[in-house]
Amino acid sequence: MSSCFEGQPSATSLLEAVQATQTSTLSQHHHSLTNTQANNLLGAHDLNTRLRVGNSSVNMYFRHEFKLNLLFIRHEFAVDSLVVRHEFTKTHLWLSMSLQKLSFH
Repeated sequence: MSSCFEGQPSATSLLEAVQATQTSTLSQHHHSLTNTQANNLLGAHDLNTRLRVGNSSVNMYFRHEFKLNLLFIRHEFAVDSLVVRHEFTKTHLWLSMSLQKLSFH
């Protein structure tokens, strides 16, 4: 029985590729921030893009939300309908992942 995703990159491999890119980017910019740079990190930052892997492409959405005065950090990452969220506050770490439908174009 063949899968409709046969020969296509998996959601896990796409997520790992994006995380590796982020880790590489973050490690290059780990030096200390000025007050202005730190203030620019606060709030929500959104990225909507289309990722191409080989002959396939997927819609990608990424959101960072920082509220340092409340010690609150939320990340949301979506590849089509695969959604990964994690949230950190003073009192708890919350993780969530939902997979409804993954489509490649």
